[in-house]
Amino acid sequence: SPEEFPVNKHGGLLSFGAPWETPAMYNVLEAVAQLTKNAGDRQLSNVKKALVYGNGGIFSASAVAILSMD
Repeated sequence: SPEEFPVNKHGGLLSFGAPWETPAMYNVLEAVAQLTKNAGDRQLSNVKKALVYGNGGIFSASAVAILSMD
């Protein structure tokens, strides 16, 4: 179920931004909103960790951030 393994609770990035750094920052912002319980109607219960992935330069650079409230 989506509660067990939620992905793109903010709807993803369809028709939004560019394929580089900007969309990845919105994913970081969503992760922080979830962790701080400020995600409104998208809020998941009991969020303690979030994984965010971003790429740039046509997959020549990638980054993964694991955010936690612990």
